[in-house]
Amino acid sequence: MEKEDLNTEKAEKRYINGTQIYTDKIKIKINFLNFLFSVSSVVYVLFFVVLLAGCQSEDKRVDSSEKIKAEHEKEIVRLKDLLKEDPTRWKERHKLGVAYMTMGKNEEATQEFLEVMSIKPDDIDNLQSLGMAYYKMGKKHKAHFYWRSALEIEPENKFIWDMLKMIEKEKGTGDVSMDIEKWAKHYKEGQKFYKEKEYEKAAKEFELAVKYNSTDSRTYFSIGAVYRAIDKIDEAISAWQNALKFKPDDLMVMKLISLAKEKKERDAAMLKAKEAVEKNPNDWKAHSSLASLYISDKHGRFIDEAETEYKETIRLNSQDTNAYRQLAEISFYKGQYKDGIGYLERAAKYLSKEDVIYKKINNMKLYLKLYQKGREAWSKEGIKKYDEMVFVDRFYIDKYEVTNAQYKKFLDGNLNLPLPPHWKKGAYEAGKDNYPVVNVDWYMAAMYCKSISKRLPTKEEWDKAARGNEGFEYPWGKIFKSELLNSDEAGFERLTPAGSFEAGKSPYGIYDMAGNVKEWTDSEYEKKVGEAELPFHGGSYKILRGGSFRSNAEEVKVANMKYSPPAYRDIDVGFRCAKSKQ
Repeated sequence: MEKEDLNTEKAEKRYINGTQIYTDKIKIKINFLNFLFSVSSVVYVLFFVVLLAGCQSEDKRVDSSEKIKAEHEKEIVRLKDLLKEDPTRWKERHKLGVAYMTMGKNEEATQEFLEVMSIKPDDIDNLQSLGMAYYKMGKKHKAHFYWRSALEIEPENKFIWDMLKMIEKEKGTGDVSMDIEKWAKHYKEGQKFYKEKEYEKAAKEFELAVKYNSTDSRTYFSIGAVYRAIDKIDEAISAWQNALKFKPDDLMVMKLISLAKEKKERDAAMLKAKEAVEKNPNDWKAHSSLASLYISDKHGRFIDEAETEYKETIRLNSQDTNAYRQLAEISFYKGQYKDGIGYLERAAKYLSKEDVIYKKINNMKLYLKLYQKGREAWSKEGIKKYDEMVFVDRFYIDKYEVTNAQYKKFLDGNLNLPLPPHWKKGAYEAGKDNYPVVNVDWYMAAMYCKSISKRLPTKEEWDKAARGNEGFEYPWGKIFKSELLNSDEAGFERLTPAGSFEAGKSPYGIYDMAGNVKEWTDSEYEKKVGEAELPFHGGSYKILRGGSFRSNAEEVKVANMKYSPPAYRDIDVGFRCAKSKQ
């Protein structure tokens, strides 16, 4: 019994011990699970904290993005305001383009960069930015073009090389960077020789450049220019036709081809006419034919040869009225107005009284008086006379159109600026000091006005100064009178001195608000609803007012206006300045 009890006790102990061990194991497991639970809770808490922080961070990023966007929009408004005050500030315009591009507005960015190009065509940063804007728009061929243009200015620019390599790869042509480098080397050498007028060497370099890039339209354009310079017209035409293959919409190249073909035909006709003169030196018709070919040159390069041949024509046939007319036009072109009128009067002897030549004689006699009057005014008062301004209801405006002499004074202080393209040897035509300056684009006009603390007038200011409070159709009243202005009806066919028409002044005493030259204003043209898109893609159009010596009675009305790209220039486009009342 004791043994059994002992065994039972042992068994109980074993059971108790086992249970204890089991219980202890259970406790250990429970404690472990509790530990895991506590750890996981911490993990979950940490995860929640991280998630919450992430959400807050995302909110911050959204807030930051919105803040950046707002800052860019604010900067755009600021830059636009600056450009309204002075549109020629090309650095600010470039910054505006960059701001647009940063916001993904690449169309707007390209317009601003193109505007900068019309003011500062060789700015490396702007060319890079323009290329990038086109690249972002997917227009890689244009990006390629502007980056290459930048490369010509800064051949060592690593960024441009990298971008060109990338584009070449994307075009599927492989890494042809060495070809680009070789192209750039030969193209640059070709340009150098062309500027030095070593045309044969230039042609050789450009031809080598084509080998390393046979799709660049500018290289073919340059080849054509070289061959045109050495009078190889067929080769020039061929090169320009190749340029059109890669840039079919290039209007400049089309025009050059057309002019080259005309020259080829004219040269052939001129050679034939010279042979006819040599064969029959006493044949007045042969001399007349040769003279007409000389005078047909649009650049006036053979004006002296034409004059010689026409004089020989009338020596052989004193009744050739066409020769007299042409000699008159040559004299007018040279500013020899008395001689020109004399030739017209000699022609009139052989013509009926109804011929238009009599009207031409009267017109040119009047023109001669205006010219002489202008010379007298200049000799007495000089440039100061044309600086005068007139007060017109809260603003001042120039009494006269800006003259050649005033504009040359401005250019003399800014030697890096371009001259009007018709000026020869850095100067305007002798005796034309007080004639309105022409062939000036809007940018240059705005720069001139700014240089003397003025600005271009708005279209509303110009209108007010021209018609006064009466709302006249013309500056002097409601009826057109050809004797009060220089328009097409006056028959002068050329500019007159500023302020020539005393009776044609506006109610405020301002001269030439109708005729003589069309005048730039500061106002942009706003496209009307339903109006077709304007063909110019480089920015806004600017409004021109007043008509010119080429304009008819309808076109010189005060209400009439034209509009053109700001880079537009012409022989009948000038300007005057204005200033706000302080």
